This record gives sequence, C-alpha cells and structure tokens, in this order.
Amino acid sequence: MLRFNLILLAALTVVSQNNQDVISATGNHFENSNLKIDYTVGETVISTISNDNIILTQGFHQPKYEITSIKKSEYLNIKFKLFPNPTSDVLNIAIENADNQDLFIELYDISGTLLLKKRIINSTQNIDMKNYSSSIYILHIFNKNGVELGSYKILKR
Repeated sequence: MLRFNLILLAALTVVSQNNQDVISATGNHFENSNLKIDYTVGETVISTISNDNIILTQGFHQPKYEITSIKKSEYLNIKFKLFPNPTSDVLNIAIENADNQDLFIELYDISGTLLLKKRIINSTQNIDMKNYSSSIYILHIFNKNGVELGSYKILKR
C-alpha cells in the first residue's frame, strides 16, 4: 500500500506541474515536416483515478494535440464520399455537385511521398489499393486551379 501511495504521489506531482511525462520501459519521439509521432512501450495496465481537480490515467501514452486550423473551401457545394474506408482492395470516390469541373486526386503515404496523381473523369472514381501495403494514406482532391477541395485519411488493411 505504501508503494502505491508513493507512485500516486509522484504521478500527482507530475500532473500538478502541467507536464505530460510517462514512466515506461521504452519509447521515443519522431518528428518531420509531415508527421509527429510519440510512442511508449511497456504499459500494460490501465486505470483512471479522479477528483474535482485532477484526473490521473495510468497505462496509455496520451500526447497533447492542438488543432491549428481548419481549411474551409469556397466550393462548399461539392461533396465527396470515400468508401469503404478502411479498405483492402478498391477505394471508391463518389462526387456530387462538381458541375463538370476538372478535378484531380493525389495519394500520399504517411511519410509524404506522392504515390498517385490522377485526373477524375467521372462522378465516380476508383483507386486500386491492392498493391499498397497496410498503412495510413492521405488523399487530396484539387480543382484545375490547384485549390484543395478535400483532404482525407485512408486506412489500407
């Protein structure tokens, strides 16, 4: 019981300092211009303790995130539906209210490498995902002037 109280006291001290510190077997931080990853290994048990002022969650790395901006398009009437997502074979893109605009798609892997650039010809477009590895991909949709109309996270299983 004394050991649990000491651990709880140490954890409360960390929270009271507004730090997001984790005690784990191992972990790391990686960041480049497109991606930021924080991970820990070795936390197998979770529990949450709270009172009026403090919430202590043990067992999962919980990085802080902030939304810096949300881009709103002037082409709000154009709607895109991507399905199925997650996908394992083919990703379908259905487009509504495009009014015969020239649209283009770009598919990037998680490291920011351009994998596919293609003109959308019809109101439905398919992307063959069979040859891509299981990962997260980013799909951007642009008009002919280069204005981004949508950006989507695609999960390939």
